[in-house]
Amino acid sequence: PNRLEGLLKKKQGQIDQLVAHQRGMLKSAKEREDKLCKEIEGYQEDVEAAKISKKNAERAKRQAEQQVEAIKLSMQAQAEEMQGLRQQIEAQQTGQGHFEEQIKGLKEDIKKQEEAHPD
Repeated sequence: PNRLEGLLKKKQGQIDQLVAHQRGMLKSAKEREDKLCKEIEGYQEDVEAAKISKKNAERAKRQAEQQVEAIKLSMQAQAEEMQGLRQQIEAQQTGQGHFEEQIKGLKEDIKKQEEAHPD
């Protein structure tokens, strides 16, 4: 009986060691799993932040494109306004040239009349 008890205790010790070893491995695996889960959560947060950054960048790009279009339209309107002003100036200069020619012609007529009728 003592011999059987000794064998039983020896086997029980081996079993206890195996159970302790398995518990250690299980604890270690659980710790690794928890660590990986936290890393995955961090990556998911990074992905979400990147998505938000991308959306913000796209929104900023669209706003910049709209501003560029507005500036182009404004510049086009200003160019058209400048063209209209140039045409007005040219018309005024042309009209002024006609007036100057008429004045010159009238002065010549007056001079001729004065020469013809020196009083």
